[in-house]
Amino acid sequence: MRISKVLAAASAAALVASMGMTFVSADTTYTATTIKVTDKDDNTISNKELASYDSLWTKSYDAALKDADMSKLAIHFVVETDGKYDAGQKAFTVYGFNSDNNNKEDYMAVAGQTKYDFYHSLKDVKLDQWGGFGFNAQAGDRDVKIISVDVVTVGESAPSSSTADSSSATDSKPADSSSATDSKPAEPVTPPKQNTATDTVKDLEIGANDTGFVAKDNTFRLVGDNAKGEYGYFASMDDLKKANVTAITYILNIDDKEVDAGTWIGGGIGTNGKKTGWAQHQFTTQTFVLDDNGNYVDKDGDGLADRVKECTFTKIADGKYAYTLTNGGKPIFDDADEYAQVWMQDWSDNGITLDKIILNPTTVYANPEQPKVGDVATSSTVATSSTVATSSTTSTNSTGTTSSKAANNASNTTPSTGAAALAAVGVALAGAAVVATKKRK
Repeated sequence: MRISKVLAAASAAALVASMGMTFVSADTTYTATTIKVTDKDDNTISNKELASYDSLWTKSYDAALKDADMSKLAIHFVVETDGKYDAGQKAFTVYGFNSDNNNKEDYMAVAGQTKYDFYHSLKDVKLDQWGGFGFNAQAGDRDVKIISVDVVTVGESAPSSSTADSSSATDSKPADSSSATDSKPAEPVTPPKQNTATDTVKDLEIGANDTGFVAKDNTFRLVGDNAKGEYGYFASMDDLKKANVTAITYILNIDDKEVDAGTWIGGGIGTNGKKTGWAQHQFTTQTFVLDDNGNYVDKDGDGLADRVKECTFTKIADGKYAYTLTNGGKPIFDDADEYAQVWMQDWSDNGITLDKIILNPTTVYANPEQPKVGDVATSSTVATSSTVATSSTTSTNSTGTTSSKAANNASNTTPSTGAAALAAVGVALAGAAVVATKKRK
């Protein structure tokens, strides 16, 4: 089973696919065909609603298929959903080509994203005895509306996976084909210019002000995976090695009103590389665990207040929160890595987004110092918005307890009040067995 991603510049692709024109992505050209895709009643598929895990039997029996090179064809789906996904959930599944599940493909969801363009290669699909093919389209973990399904021709070979870009999630429906004669093909997408490094970088910001290098799926690629047509900020792992990245500040966009209301907000931050692997750390905007009487909790008996999560984000401006991940002065990525990603996941479904990252920052946003048990809890020690940045580099660098969304919910509802919540937090802090939420590359 392959895990594919959402195609970059999705709205442009959706437009041209419905108009019979050509779209050029960073590495692949797609041209809409006249080959029809219909449901079992021979109706063109548009605005079909599917409840979670319901399937739609789909087929394509067209004279044009008889002479078609299937290695040059792909199915293009445009799908809408409410976007209320948890980490690791599916948005859509394609399977059962002529009753053969070898070409099954799951398309993973992005929390908060409501529109998707999916491309599924037909290069391994064999036509049946009537010169056509059938398959099933299935909703994932949320209800979906299939806006359209059509066949496109691929420039050189059908894509094995597409390049993700949640920031370009389509906001418009496919154009009416009647307008095709008044429109021009989309312009080719120019890959962003990649950077080189000759020495250790300092306070290097990547994100909000870097054209072409904004977060995609709440992920920054420091070095892209060339095999997947990805582009990273640095041109190569050698450049990243020269940059000597030993610390990364994550800056998130978070709704201040949610924080002020005491809403539990948190998730995971980390890095990903072929050799380094998936390094995950839990975070929250809250600080220390309190009991029903407002006293600090010390489950591990070290005399210090227990943290709610490994990493606590600090408010640095309206709607902006920061935390610095350090590695004891050692490079975060391995020289043998072939790609390097910096990512964030929102496990609280509050619309957190990764705004930017700062490599080797001068200002380090570390966890607030743990108060001693018996100290009086004040707003300066429990309110995340008042924590002040520190120039120390004492942020924890442990791998952290990996967690599934369900396990987090058990301890994240109201971790500072209530006996039941306190018990749940104690279990979570004690390291209850949970499943890692991993983001696929």
